[in-house]
Amino acid sequence: MVLVDTRDKPEKIKHIVSYFDRHNIPYDRTKLYVGDYMRVDNALVVIDRKQNVLEIANNATQGHDRFKRELERLTAINGKMYILIEEDIKSLENVKKWVSPTKRDGTPYTRLQGETLYKILCSWQRKHNIEFVFCHKNATAKKI
Repeated sequence: MVLVDTRDKPEKIKHIVSYFDRHNIPYDRTKLYVGDYMRVDNALVVIDRKQNVLEIANNATQGHDRFKRELERLTAINGKMYILIEEDIKSLENVKKWVSPTKRDGTPYTRLQGETLYKILCSWQRKHNIEFVFCHKNATAKKI
């Protein structure tokens, strides 16, 4: 059975739970201590899903304190986290080339550049037991 964090809005995970339903994968929604998804039989391995690279960039900037606390909780339980980023890139190395999307007025959503974001994510990997995984949104549920 897969546990799904209740803080993920139902409309944002519709593609995931419909995959679970179609493939008879049992799941339950509950508040998770760390991450967005985990198997009941292995609570020390979790998945934290990000909708795109911009979301993880926001975690590194304006949402840093909240995300840092989550990583500290992960370390405290000696867990492993896979950060699954729904972006059609191949590897963490490709984040170096990432450019923030722009708003309607032409300004970027974040001033954080790909090279800097890459260094931050590598630092998180060294400090915490995390691994970054990338996939197209259509493959997210299967990866989970």
